[in-house]
Amino acid sequence: MESNIRSSEESTFTNRFSHSSKSKCTGGQGESELHKKAKEILEKQVSISIPKRQDFDSTFTYNCISLEPSIQSSSKKQFRPDIILHSDNKKLAIEVFVTHRVSDEKAKLYKNSELPCIEIDLSDYHHKSIENNLDDIRYTILDQLDSKIWIWPLESQEKDIFAAIEELFLDLKPWQKLIISFMACLGICWLYQKVKSRFK
Repeated sequence: MESNIRSSEESTFTNRFSHSSKSKCTGGQGESELHKKAKEILEKQVSISIPKRQDFDSTFTYNCISLEPSIQSSSKKQFRPDIILHSDNKKLAIEVFVTHRVSDEKAKLYKNSELPCIEIDLSDYHHKSIENNLDDIRYTILDQLDSKIWIWPLESQEKDIFAAIEELFLDLKPWQKLIISFMACLGICWLYQKVKSRFK
């Protein structure tokens, strides 16, 4: 089923698409033809298969999309997803991997913004004809699960907690890290003495 939506020229998180009898895809400067084709394919559809994760089922149905909207993370840094798919009550960002995967820095911005994101791997088609491989490209984008990985949220809440602790520790000042390390050593020594005394 194809959707009949056309992108408006806004660049905010709340971009929406106005209705049109013909879908027109607009892309950023310098993007690859594969990026443009991925946007065109998603623009003409209303659902995509994704790996199940927390609040997301294996099929994400959307009613409008935003192309390269400008997002401000909680750290006040700006970044641009390739695509954001909008359902009635959820948003899902899409990053298209052709030559470069999503960087760790950008992944942190997704986390800070609490914006769910999936990366779609189209690198196998980088040096291939889009026209001759269009059906395979469309299948990879819309239906194949192995071509997609979650950027955020992480696989488990446990991983999310450890990542948050690591990020918090890295943001501390040197003297704060020293105090925390010293307190941790005291705690380990106290625990060791407690365990040792029980075996006397």
